[in-house]
Amino acid sequence: MLFAWWTALTLVLCGCSTSPSTDNQMEERTGEVSQPFSTTYQVRWSGNLTVPVGGNCPTTCGTPAGTSTCICGGQSNACIGGPGWGDKNFTDTSPPNAVVTTVHLDIQQMGCSAGTVSAFLNGTRLGAYQPTATCACNACDPPQTVTSSRFPRGIPGYNYGGVNTLRLEASSGSPCLARVDIRVDGTTARLVATPATYTYPAQRVGSASTPQNFTIQNQGTEELTVNGFDTSGPFDVSGAPNTPFPLAPGQTATVRVTFTPTGSGPATGSLTVASTDPRSPAVVQLSGSGVASSISTSPNPRDFGSVDIGANATGVVTINNTGNDVLNVSGIAMRGASDFTLVAPPVAPRIPAGQSLPITVRFSPTAHGARAAQIVITSDAANNDEYVSALTGRGQGPEMEVVTSEVDFGETNVGTNAAPKRVTIRNTGETVLRIASMTFSNADFSTAQTFPVDIAPAGRAEIPLGFRPSAIGERNGNAVVTSNDPLEPTARIELTGTGTSPTLRVSPASLPFGDVRTGSAPTSLTVTLANTGTGPLVIPRAAIGGPDAARFTLSPLNLPLTIAAGDEVQLTVSYAPTAVGANTANLTIDSNDPSSASIVVPLTGNGVSAMISLQPASLDFGAQLVGRASAARTAEIANTGSASLNITALTLGGAQGTSFALVTTPELPAVVEPNTKLTLSLKFTPSTMGDSLGELSIASDDPNTPKALISLKGTAVSQLISVSPTSLDFGVSKVGIKPAAQAVTITNTGGDPIALGSAILEGAQAAAFQVSQPSGSLDPGKTATVNVTYLANAPVEANAALKIGTADASIPKAQVTLKGRAVSQLLVADASALDFGQVNVGEKSAPKPVTVTSQAGTPLEIASIASDSDQFIVNGNGAQLPPGGTANFEVSFQPTVAGDAVGKVKVLLKDATTEEVSIALTGRALAPGSNNPDAPPSDNVGSADIYGGGCGCRAGGAGDAPGRVLGGLALLAGLLIRRRHRRATRANPPR
Repeated sequence: MLFAWWTALTLVLCGCSTSPSTDNQMEERTGEVSQPFSTTYQVRWSGNLTVPVGGNCPTTCGTPAGTSTCICGGQSNACIGGPGWGDKNFTDTSPPNAVVTTVHLDIQQMGCSAGTVSAFLNGTRLGAYQPTATCACNACDPPQTVTSSRFPRGIPGYNYGGVNTLRLEASSGSPCLARVDIRVDGTTARLVATPATYTYPAQRVGSASTPQNFTIQNQGTEELTVNGFDTSGPFDVSGAPNTPFPLAPGQTATVRVTFTPTGSGPATGSLTVASTDPRSPAVVQLSGSGVASSISTSPNPRDFGSVDIGANATGVVTINNTGNDVLNVSGIAMRGASDFTLVAPPVAPRIPAGQSLPITVRFSPTAHGARAAQIVITSDAANNDEYVSALTGRGQGPEMEVVTSEVDFGETNVGTNAAPKRVTIRNTGETVLRIASMTFSNADFSTAQTFPVDIAPAGRAEIPLGFRPSAIGERNGNAVVTSNDPLEPTARIELTGTGTSPTLRVSPASLPFGDVRTGSAPTSLTVTLANTGTGPLVIPRAAIGGPDAARFTLSPLNLPLTIAAGDEVQLTVSYAPTAVGANTANLTIDSNDPSSASIVVPLTGNGVSAMISLQPASLDFGAQLVGRASAARTAEIANTGSASLNITALTLGGAQGTSFALVTTPELPAVVEPNTKLTLSLKFTPSTMGDSLGELSIASDDPNTPKALISLKGTAVSQLISVSPTSLDFGVSKVGIKPAAQAVTITNTGGDPIALGSAILEGAQAAAFQVSQPSGSLDPGKTATVNVTYLANAPVEANAALKIGTADASIPKAQVTLKGRAVSQLLVADASALDFGQVNVGEKSAPKPVTVTSQAGTPLEIASIASDSDQFIVNGNGAQLPPGGTANFEVSFQPTVAGDAVGKVKVLLKDATTEEVSIALTGRALAPGSNNPDAPPSDNVGSADIYGGGCGCRAGGAGDAPGRVLGGLALLAGLLIRRRHRRATRANPPR
């Protein structure tokens, strides 16, 4: 389309006055838009020189500036150099997309002498003219066109819709101007895009809209070249011609643009078309609005606080659609700890924009402390297609910890109370722990504590335990502590102790001092009080009496005197005769030996001048390995007389005399001065099994005892350490549940101390056991303990050997055989699934028998045998099963609704929370009178029985659509499943 502009710019030129201008600028638009167009803008100059049209200016026109004025034709004029002269502005009012191609300047002037006048528009030179008037102040000249310029591509620098500046420059002279008319010719922009603006319908975020077509047209008169298309914002060109391409006048092209919002809410952008149009580019303003659903939950996280273990709490988590479009939820699932469950979660709900959906969560803690899980919500939300809502809570309750699980009272005499032992019980839980009772498996053990005992969280209680053995030997038992701990209500404390009884052995049975020189220093002999029993021996009294008691003296004693089992104490008795002759007395020793409360040791002596004395009179080397030398034992030869004692010979003899040897033999004869001793060192090296007896004969010049004997004894054995028991059977355990550790007692049966070595597990299944390591050394007769644990980590029977040695590799190892068995299930059934085939509704199938067998090593109690579907009937109750025992029950199918039926039989053990055995049940129920097992029932279904609401079903006539019939069948199937679910729930409520 073409438009015409007319613009008048008038310059009045008269005289050379420099009087100040009174009207600096006036802008005026004339003419109307037409096709084709010439639009004129008028610009005026003002001055103070006025003459009539055709009249003459005063002769003073050429006088110096400021001396006269001239008004020509009623127009105000301004002369070059005067205050009214200078650049003149006008504002373009052309229509949109205009292109100015030609400029005409029409000038009214008064001519004084002047050279060339050049015209510039916004700095672009338009042309020049010569004034026709002279400075003789001739009549005012009419307007004249002094220049016309054409710019086919548009005037460079033209300010469309803005201010443009006309500038006249004279090379010489003083031209005066009154008015200039500027006529501009042109066309509208040649490249137009339509529509110029477009708003897309609301579009889902992330999806592309239907393309919108935009028309590109060359509305000019010359051919254009389209160089390219560009878009901004969430808008994209989805189809357009390949650029560059030519576009003839009037020709059109189509470009398609899609809207793909990246976010919710309003969006703006543009389509830009670049071309050779001087006013390129052409721009189309684009807008649209993105819509999307947005998901959040509240609260997030949802904290259930502290809940007692075994109890439960429910809470609501709300799913919020914070977007501006429908939120489609495709799945709601739990992830994490099984302590949290969804209560009746909705199936694939749709949440309108700005609305919410509450869901109920149940928290049932199964352990102490913090518990966590997540609700994973799958949806089409723009902000998160898999939204995670956190769940937290804490399980609380009492928790019993028995710090000491084994108590050893050691040795205590039968019928006496051992020193009390204390066992510490701590509450490591969060609420008060109540110890209800403590029971004992052996009456030898007891407690003085009264129950119940309450223990605050983080607190402890010290429970005293007592031991009073009723018989000699090792006494074992356990204490069972019962509490309100919800996870482990009982704890077992292993108790051990040994009943002992003292036995007093006095050696020698008498103290014959022999010949002792009268007047000499007292001669001393010792009597050995040995406790050969198993308990502490108490000596409350030891005294000398008799006719010559004054001649004998007992060394001071701290009475009462206690001698441990296996230990001995020597009492020293001195004899100092005052006259030659025989003296007699008695040493009486009282004790708590139940068989010998009092023992009398006769004391005899004879006043002589010299006497040999042997200490001890016998040496017992105890048990030793064949071929292995014992530790050295010493014997002493004393001269209790008043003269030197000469030892002339030392001879080893007896039945096994060769098994004994002197470590060093003194040079003979050896002289033992009065009241001195000669020490001998002997070893025992047995060559054959059994007891070895010998003697050391000592020949001397003692007139009363020329030959003294020391009896020698030892026992050859094949083993110096023994273990008890020699076999451990851990029975049958469930995989992952370790039975209690069992103890093995190691005893030194030899006559010398033994340094213990390592305890080693051997055998194909050695890795199934663990053993603690012994340490230190054992004196003869002493014991040590190691603990053996069966790990029960695989469903196999495990056999191994425990070997316990010493630091001396020559001592044979003791061996304990180990046995244990672990199973995956304590119960196994002879069937994993039962299929009852087809049964008519209302009828009952023949029962199917099931046998379960115990694999446990201890008795089991079946708590319940139940079906999770009321269409399957179980005939069977709980039972007590011995190890390897079996239980039988029957299952029948009695359908109540037509269709496929499924269920499970679950067998639970006492105190178990999950079934030990699960048997799948299947069957097909036939509608009464139906020959087709697949035919659905035809009953109408009410919407009240369908979860989530819906529509009913009715028999359709010829006009019913197939979709409506199928919908009714699907609805009926849903009803049957829901009713079956409800019955199963009522029959087997959640545990």
